[in-house]
Amino acid sequence: MGVDPGRLDVLVAQQFLDRADVIVAFQQVGGEGVGLEARSAPSGPSRSWRSTWRYRNRRALRAWFCVEAEVARERDLWVLSDEIYARLAFDGRPAPSIASLPGMRERTIICDGFSKTYAMTGWRLGYGIMPEALAERVELLLTHSIGCTAAFTQQAGLEALQGPQGAFYVFPNVKACGRTSSEVADYLLEEAGVAVLPGSAFGAYGEGYVRLCFANSMENIEKALERMAAALGSARCQRISGTD
Repeated sequence: MGVDPGRLDVLVAQQFLDRADVIVAFQQVGGEGVGLEARSAPSGPSRSWRSTWRYRNRRALRAWFCVEAEVARERDLWVLSDEIYARLAFDGRPAPSIASLPGMRERTIICDGFSKTYAMTGWRLGYGIMPEALAERVELLLTHSIGCTAAFTQQAGLEALQGPQGAFYVFPNVKACGRTSSEVADYLLEEAGVAVLPGSAFGAYGEGYVRLCFANSMENIEKALERMAAALGSARCQRISGTD
């Protein structure tokens, strides 16, 4: 139907960008009349300019959100905040939300769900948090498009809320291997029998990283890590990386 899907970039931030960087990047993908999308992990494309950052601490992430919020307020933009990964923090503290900043609650739509926190990827159970006036319109849209969430799916969600939580992805840096992330992924599959996803699958800035999923038993996770360590430390790995 002629819809522009936009860009899909994963940026691994080593330092903050300033307000000028936001304005420049924003203008490159449409200028006025589109929205900002704040998120903390890779996801699907949209018509907005995405800020996808993997910050090492909450202070850095909040600082970046402050820059985005300033642009949104100045240009009267809505912000779509993808917070599906917000609770996947190993110290138990959730990531900050751009909606918590001054003047942002009334212009932010939070998208969240059960897929990541509760490992319910097949259940397709999600929700949105937004201003009441907009929620009323979205409710009309959902009623005439998907109806409602199935009763058994809602029951599964209730069970998940009462059970354990946990993350199941890590994104390690493999640049020391001296090969592309795709080559490293192929090597680990062939030599170690461990399947990983190359970071390049998430865009140019994901190159040099691989994504590991550890939604498995501790025994299998330890076995996989042992195999990876042996494969990456082998003479063949050293030869393909040019370190011999």
